[in-house]
Amino acid sequence: MEAQEIALMTQSKSPQCTLDEILDAVERVNPRLQLLQEGHSAIYYDENISKEYNLLLQPDGKCYLIKYEDTLQKSQILRELTQEEYAKLDVIKGRDY
Repeated sequence: MEAQEIALMTQSKSPQCTLDEILDAVERVNPRLQLLQEGHSAIYYDENISKEYNLLLQPDGKCYLIKYEDTLQKSQILRELTQEEYAKLDVIKGRDY
């Protein structure tokens, strides 16, 4: 079930699904996967990889540690993940997208 379907179900005056069904559908929607499948990068936080920095996962499968630089008012790439860090990723090109 796509995000648009979920939105339609929640806007309906006479619900077609139970609350449990709606919550299950919301859990199945993964915005990161949707972004990557559409060719966009995804920025997110995964404390299993870094408790200090965010991750930038690109559609080509490369992933970088990034941090927001206040003085520049933009995110900066610090470095690409190590092989050990790549092994901890929960989304993998070729398997998930």
